[in-house]
Amino acid sequence: MLSISATLIVKNEEHCLKRCLESICDVVEEIVIVDTGSTDQTLDIAKQFTDKIFYFPWCDDYSKARNEALKYASKDWVLIINADEELDKNSIPLLRKYLESTQLSSPLFLFKLLTPGQKTLFVRGVFPNFQGIKFKGRVHEFPVLPEGDLIGVECPEIILWHRPHYPSDKYEYDKRLLLLDLAELKAPHEKAHHMFHFAKNELKLAQDKNAYIYLKKSLKYFYESGALLSNRLHLNLLRDLTELSLKQKLWSAASSYAYGLTVFFPHYAESWILKGYSCFYLGELDEAEFAFVLALKRISAKPNSPLKFKIYFAQARILILQEKFSEGLALFLRLYQNKPSFELSMHIARVYFLTGNSRLAGYWWLKNGPHEKNITTALQNFSWWNDSEVLQLKK
Repeated sequence: MLSISATLIVKNEEHCLKRCLESICDVVEEIVIVDTGSTDQTLDIAKQFTDKIFYFPWCDDYSKARNEALKYASKDWVLIINADEELDKNSIPLLRKYLESTQLSSPLFLFKLLTPGQKTLFVRGVFPNFQGIKFKGRVHEFPVLPEGDLIGVECPEIILWHRPHYPSDKYEYDKRLLLLDLAELKAPHEKAHHMFHFAKNELKLAQDKNAYIYLKKSLKYFYESGALLSNRLHLNLLRDLTELSLKQKLWSAASSYAYGLTVFFPHYAESWILKGYSCFYLGELDEAEFAFVLALKRISAKPNSPLKFKIYFAQARILILQEKFSEGLALFLRLYQNKPSFELSMHIARVYFLTGNSRLAGYWWLKNGPHEKNITTALQNFSWWNDSEVLQLKK
């Protein structure tokens, strides 16, 4: 039977390490831990699960620490996991199934990373040992073969739960390391990878405009790299560029990036949702409505998908702009019944306001707490429903 070594690099992980190790101890034959300077109870916790614990002085380079851990891995496969991640218990038999149905020359398997409140990612999961695979990059490190790239295969059934607990200065620290890497990396695919992570780091620092610049640079280098257009990085770049374009009211740019999503990733509901919003803000309401219908079809087999709310909400807004007030109101009311919110009550108030029912407009206006007394002025200035730009374009 194929054997697995789990490797971790740790520092002051007492708040999460036990959960992580408990999640993998029944699926791996070996746990290798490299500590980079813990001063809490991390090592005491580690000793409950393994005696393969090594020290490596921190040198501002995650890859060097990862590669140090790889030196001590002695099993057929190497599982990479962070201390703030946990392997889902239902993934344990699936992991064995993946490995036992393939050859040792198979590529990197990517696991689905689920972080509360964040988008789903696919990250390094497991790869064959003894093939010269090493990590590269000071931060957001990635595994490579001696002769070049390591092809990744996504395993959506294998889930890692991520519960980050970062120091307050982490993103500024990572930014410094990313800039050092970007000054040295030469290959277009490496530049694309690091510029994407630099942009994501800027978003966490609320530097949206700088993030937008680096996402566009990343997309440029991605195309130069010759990578497959179905690559996950391509999806992430087009998605993030569409969302940031919408946020910055760059409607034409958003439409262009969203078009790419529907061409290269037509099976993803989010591709059509973003296409729908892009058309909506360009005043192309029929095209927007069609895109949202296609989005609904993509999730028809997922009755509890949270994307349904987004789609119905957008469809209700379109109905109101098309002056189909009864249909739009009915949809808003149904959404409110399932998921009450301040935003929905404002949209409902506005529909009643537009149809001349000031009594019900006032009722819904006050439903979620006190607001300014002049309902007419407030509703006219309410930013969440103000579609005047769309109405102008529609005309």
